[in-house]
Amino acid sequence: MDPATRIERLRPYPPGRWRLASPGALARTMVWASHILIRYRDVRAGTDVPFNLNEWSSLPPPPERSRDEALALARQVQRSAAADPASFARLVAQYSEDASTAERGGSLGGLEALQLFPWPVLLDTLAALPQGQVSEVVET
Repeated sequence: MDPATRIERLRPYPPGRWRLASPGALARTMVWASHILIRYRDVRAGTDVPFNLNEWSSLPPPPERSRDEALALARQVQRSAAADPASFARLVAQYSEDASTAERGGSLGGLEALQLFPWPVLLDTLAALPQGQVSEVVET
């Protein structure tokens, strides 16, 4: 793809105040989030994939789309969700590649903030959003 037509890279949310909290405070803080997972061909399954036994994995192989194609799709889905938050579960069913949350409308359920510590961009995003608002696209 020509560099002039490349999709602009993601800009994360600003660092949140949660970064000043102690691990104990993060362990006592519950966050609720839902997501729509869109992958691309260069994504590698990590070693922490549940039920990753020998030749069996809970994740299907990555799709053939490029990172830029995935980002364009994610932004399209984000705009639809932001315009009509009530459509989020329908968008999850149509687009999300996370089979483990699809039946729950993309809900990750309640998580201790400390559980998301390895992904600070997620905690920054959650800290910046009012309840019920759809975030910009976040890459993990």
